[in-house]
Amino acid sequence: MNKQQIIFLSFTIISFLLGQEEHDHHDEHGHHKELSIALGVTPGHDNENSKITMHSHYLMGIGNHSPYAIGISLETIFDKHKHNSVGLVGLYRFESGFTIAYVPGLLFVEHGNDTEIQFAQHLELCYEFELKQFHLGPQFDLGIEQDGFHYGFGIHIGFDF
Repeated sequence: MNKQQIIFLSFTIISFLLGQEEHDHHDEHGHHKELSIALGVTPGHDNENSKITMHSHYLMGIGNHSPYAIGISLETIFDKHKHNSVGLVGLYRFESGFTIAYVPGLLFVEHGNDTEIQFAQHLELCYEFELKQFHLGPQFDLGIEQDGFHYGFGIHIGFDF
């Protein structure tokens, strides 16, 4: 699958998720739909100095007031290899405020003029402090890829709607 097909597939999935109409009414902490971003630091990725990392998620809750959600994730490590990934998210939200997410997906790594595509997995742990539709808190990420792994930590900011 080439890069244009993957981008087209990603936009199709996002359009499908954003286009779903929901007829249920949830309380303000229902987490039915969520758009979030996590900004952080990935220490020593690819034997480089620490790099800035950004994750973004679009999630939809499964059922009424369910702790489960699914969606799509994008990750970027701002390094010389242009480390980017796209994946499908499965998330579980504990009543205590902790969340855990598993994200299998595709990793795109540039080496000069070539782009290498690999299978990658991410495990994300977060604690959310909620204020109506907004939530924020610390986040820890672990990425597993063909050439090894990376980890990062930062701040999660989300908006429920």
